[in-house]
Amino acid sequence: MAPSFRGFAVHDYRRVPFRRAKNAPSERRAKLALDQTALALRSLALNHWIMPVFTAIICMMFVRWIEPMRLVIWFAAVVLSTVPLAVVSRMFQRQ
Repeated sequence: MAPSFRGFAVHDYRRVPFRRAKNAPSERRAKLALDQTALALRSLALNHWIMPVFTAIICMMFVRWIEPMRLVIWFAAVVLSTVPLAVVSRMFQRQ
């Protein structure tokens, strides 16, 4: 049974080798960061496909009021801004 201090369990680090006790928190933080990144990329998985579609729809809606060349430039900017997300998502899924 682990010793307690004011009702909280206290881990006895003397039982764990020093090297492992020292590296364990950083390993846990690295695993947590990797898991959080995976979760974020999974939730953004379809964004690089959906954003250009919605952008095209918005361009069709505003073609009456905004000059077409400006809409084309805006559409290209949105599509180009989704490329890094697509590349990172693909690379992360392969690992």
